[in-house]
Amino acid sequence: MKIKKAVLDIIKTCKAVEERRLNPFLIDFLSSIKILRKYLALCKTFKDYCLDGKALNALSKVIELQNAQLLFQSSKLYVNPEILKRKIYSLSLEDLTNVFLKSWHPIIEMEQLTLQSIINGLSYWRNFSPYRKIKIVKSNSKAPTIVNGKTLRKNENLSSLMVKLWKEMIELTGEKEKIDYWMFIRKNDFSTTVKRAYVTSFLISYGYAFLIKCGDKLYLSPNKKFEKINYNEQVSFPISIKKEEA
Repeated sequence: MKIKKAVLDIIKTCKAVEERRLNPFLIDFLSSIKILRKYLALCKTFKDYCLDGKALNALSKVIELQNAQLLFQSSKLYVNPEILKRKIYSLSLEDLTNVFLKSWHPIIEMEQLTLQSIINGLSYWRNFSPYRKIKIVKSNSKAPTIVNGKTLRKNENLSSLMVKLWKEMIELTGEKEKIDYWMFIRKNDFSTTVKRAYVTSFLISYGYAFLIKCGDKLYLSPNKKFEKINYNEQVSFPISIKKEEA
């Protein structure tokens, strides 16, 4: 009987799904139910009814497996790879860039990249002249020299600069808890601004001050009761300085 063979095939297929050898969503339920209805109408013996019930029970287990898989996928925010691939290929370059920027949350952004550095980099490459238009100019630059300890000692000692800047930060904040980062480091000339930013980075690294990010603004808060900190917890926070901002 062909109809009975079809019922046995349904049971066999459902068993393969239960044993994780087949995707539960590959089962054609509409077709399977139609076959079972036809077989039920032809049932005559107790064994026939048992076979029909066994097939129906097997289909119900497949539905249970489908439900379990859907719950798992939804909990993991699962998206079908093929659908996602087609969606990505349909986006324009501009839309794809916007999606990337909105969904991009790197766990080390504070140590590596800032919004301002990305904007500066984008501006640089947009204004960069094509290679064929760049004129070759002979370089008169000298080879880099090695900076030794004696050369460094000619400049003002870094430790004294740190203490000096730390005390200045405490005086400027007064009773306030913080001071605007740019207001603190900015001076009349660019070189002094860069120098103050450089020393301030050490103050932050060694625990003399704290860098507070509030929206798009940066603030400095001096550690008035300085205590030695664990150097393994130091954080590097790159801040770009434009010459026109100094």
